[in-house]
Amino acid sequence: MASIAIMLGRAVLNATTFIGGSYLAKYLSGDKTDTERIRHDKALEKYYQKYMEGQRAFEEWKEAQEKRDVNARQDFANTDEALKLYNHYNI
Repeated sequence: MASIAIMLGRAVLNATTFIGGSYLAKYLSGDKTDTERIRHDKALEKYYQKYMEGQRAFEEWKEAQEKRDVNARQDFANTDEALKLYNHYNI
C-alpha cells in the first residue's frame, strides 16, 4: 500500500516539475507578447496599489488603537488618583 502511495506521489511530483519547468522556460525565454506583458504589469500595479491601501488602512487603525489604549490607561490613572484622594479626605 505504501509503495503505491510513493509511486503516485512521485508521478504527481514529476508532472508538477515538468509543467513548472515548461512554464519557467517559456517565461524566461521572452515568448510573452508585449500586450500580455503590459496587461500583466498593469494588473500587478493595480494589485500593489490595493495592497498599499490596505497597509495604510491597517497603520491608521493601529495608530487609533494605540491612542485609545493610551487614553484608557490615562483614564484609569485619573480614576485611581481621584479615588485615592476621595478616600484620603473622607476617612
